[in-house]
Amino acid sequence: METPSLDYTITEVKLPVLYDRCRAQRLAEQTDDSKVEALQHTCTPCDAAPWGAKEAWQLGWQDTGPSDWYLLCYADSIVEIHFSWTPTAEQMALVGEKLGTV
Repeated sequence: METPSLDYTITEVKLPVLYDRCRAQRLAEQTDDSKVEALQHTCTPCDAAPWGAKEAWQLGWQDTGPSDWYLLCYADSIVEIHFSWTPTAEQMALVGEKLGTV
């Protein structure tokens, strides 16, 4: 049995005028295939409500579909989070509560 794992990165945007640029950069990094030959990343908008976010994106691979890797946009932060399992609605809400308000 595999031990569950969770990895996340929080980008706190302290200057509101830079938020859109930071968001665009994080999205571009997810679809930059120059680092991974023959594999196409996808970044698909998904429902932000369960996360308590303004916007949410589910990351994945073109050949295998969506993964349990998300990019979440909050008022003054951007959270990239990767689960080794599919999160429940309760876990999504907990992410918003704990990580969405830095």
